[in-house]
Amino acid sequence: MDIQDYHLTPLQAAQIAKEADVKNLVFYHITPPVTNFIQKRRYLKGVSRVYNGNITIGKDGMTFKLKPGS
Repeated sequence: MDIQDYHLTPLQAAQIAKEADVKNLVFYHITPPVTNFIQKRRYLKGVSRVYNGNITIGKDGMTFKLKPGS
């Protein structure tokens, strides 16, 4: 079984985020890793057509503060 067989695609994640009405979609645990601008563009291709919120490519050590009820 290939890793891609059991992970969401960016478009699938964007659709779920849209349906859940989330404000910030964070992509992490990306395989293979996205290490430059060109790879990021390719990875996120079409996502903005599905999801209109904020999109973040996670990095090791990144943290987020969430407000209760947000």
